[in-house]
Amino acid sequence: FSPYYRDGEERFTEEKDEESIVGSESDEKAYTDANLEEEDGLVPVLPCLEAWFEKEKYGVILVHGEPGHGKTLLCRKAMVDFFRGNYMKGKAENVIAVSLNTGENRNIIDGGKVIISNALAWGAEREHKFTFDDCRGSLLFLDGFDEFIDDAKRTNSGLENICPFMKRVNAIAKSYDIHIVVTSRTAVVSSDLNDLTAICNHYELSPISESQQDGWMECHSECSDYKETFW
Repeated sequence: FSPYYRDGEERFTEEKDEESIVGSESDEKAYTDANLEEEDGLVPVLPCLEAWFEKEKYGVILVHGEPGHGKTLLCRKAMVDFFRGNYMKGKAENVIAVSLNTGENRNIIDGGKVIISNALAWGAEREHKFTFDDCRGSLLFLDGFDEFIDDAKRTNSGLENICPFMKRVNAIAKSYDIHIVVTSRTAVVSSDLNDLTAICNHYELSPISESQQDGWMECHSECSDYKETFW
């Protein structure tokens, strides 16, 4: 996994330097973790996932939020912090962040079945592929279900919502002793959350501030259509 981690850390550092993420290098808490909004206030996600990892032998969780709320950043930061020895040290074999929204994912939908193993590649200049057997005892982030399902619908794969997808992922988690976190935009999964409760836990990220929202939109002009979904 060493080449994968080095590429991931380099990419994460480049994005910070380009200020394409919320916050800056001098403002660590602005980008190190996304938050859940609980009754007692905001709760960082990464420690919650670490507690879940220690409590359960395997499983799957959905983390959802709107653009800019920190989904992809959460995945990448967890991986980088693990590589630097600051997260899940001595607990997880690896912490791996994988993008589901790459063009190659058209090949992982076959006859209505979700074949996730073919999607285990980091979106860097060089490709890193792993089998689920390689991921035993690890915390695995599958980022971008919303774009994955959009492609599934375009190709008439038979996959219409997140529930069958998460059932498949949960079976994989059980077979290989993996803790899997799937991320998605809330708008894509909101109508299925009640049904999903019987399959796995799901958590919604807290909204970002208006200034953070504006900063994110400035860096992601291609997502201007999402602006109304922030609030």
